[in-house]
Amino acid sequence: MRISGLARPFISFRARQFRLLWFVVTLANAAQWSYFLAVGWQAYALTHSSAWTGAVLFAVNAPNVLGSPIFGVAVDRFCRKQILVVSLAISVFVNLALTGLSLRIAVTPILLVLISALHGTSQSIMGITANALIPNSVARAELSNGIYLSGIAQRGAEFLGPALATPLLAQEGVAWVYPLSALLSAMAILLAVGIRPSRVPLNSVESRLGWVKLFTTGLSYAVRTTRLRTLIFFSSIHCVLTMAFVSLLPGFVASSIHARTGFYGTLLTYAGLGAISGILTLTLWTRAQWTPSLFWSTASLSALSVAAVSVSMRPWVIEVSIYAAGLSQGMFMSLATAMIQGIVSDDYRGRVNSLFLVMTTGVSSLAGWGYAGLAVYVSPRLLFAFMGVSFLAITSIQRMWESRHNRMQIPAAADNIQSGR
Repeated sequence: MRISGLARPFISFRARQFRLLWFVVTLANAAQWSYFLAVGWQAYALTHSSAWTGAVLFAVNAPNVLGSPIFGVAVDRFCRKQILVVSLAISVFVNLALTGLSLRIAVTPILLVLISALHGTSQSIMGITANALIPNSVARAELSNGIYLSGIAQRGAEFLGPALATPLLAQEGVAWVYPLSALLSAMAILLAVGIRPSRVPLNSVESRLGWVKLFTTGLSYAVRTTRLRTLIFFSSIHCVLTMAFVSLLPGFVASSIHARTGFYGTLLTYAGLGAISGILTLTLWTRAQWTPSLFWSTASLSALSVAAVSVSMRPWVIEVSIYAAGLSQGMFMSLATAMIQGIVSDDYRGRVNSLFLVMTTGVSSLAGWGYAGLAVYVSPRLLFAFMGVSFLAITSIQRMWESRHNRMQIPAAADNIQSGR
């Protein structure tokens, strides 16, 4: 008996353009997480303050809030390949600059914040552009599979980046992690050159609108579409109350469990490995009727795994909890992304992707900064407990509300996705 969803989990790799894009995204995100690992630890080592760590990590993600509206319009107006290459070049420059500054011991916390904002800008542009390129890289029937495989590249890089960078951080010091990040971004540029130029032309009315008006029309479109609005808002809450836990890890490792530097990198590696496992599961099992159950189940597991960290005393229990967090969060965000791509019209794809980035990664970075500041006065364990229990309660209430009122019919990602042009 043939089981639906198990026959061709990697079918999107048949398309050369998708293969190139997948490796570009994998390398670029591995570079991002290598940088993330290094800059977070460097900020804590310089200041011994979780507040500064949160500030630096917020600076990495701040462009997702401040710049995404502009980036999303640009992706809908200009050549996406060129935008992708420029964003990766900025990442190379930032990492090489930090390498020289770190070796000269000329880095200050404020400088880390400023440089991280520039690095975050490159990553924000790259993320929006890569997501918008997926529909241009695969056939209509294979788009949901392409989105899940792209999710492995995006979230799985949370494993690859720290796995490559942790030995360097532990043995050679933080200054040698930045060259690794620069090398990964440079390799991504070489592959991006082979991607076919892609530009989705605006309709005759929108082609005459200014940038601000283009963004507001995209925002209005997202707000008017009930299912789209609900998915974006609920995903935002998920990121604020679960995925922001990363900003607490350096202080948690150093002060709560008194572990060595390498354990911090190990935890990030387990989170990435969990994300790979979870999203790979989606490519293997994609029956439409399972989509709503998977969506709510992964939301609940995400909450429980973060809460479990608060009561974990042994290193292996913490590792399992972080792995479960990566697995559930990777699956949840991939499901949400696929469902959103299944709803949104091609004309608004760049702008809706930018709005989704603002409401998830961007808002999460604000929350992470706040949690890191609170960690100066409140135990990270208590914050983990608050985050997990709060989101579990919200998920339960939201699920009961939707079941009672039948207000959000979650679309099947495999069946309802529209193709790119």
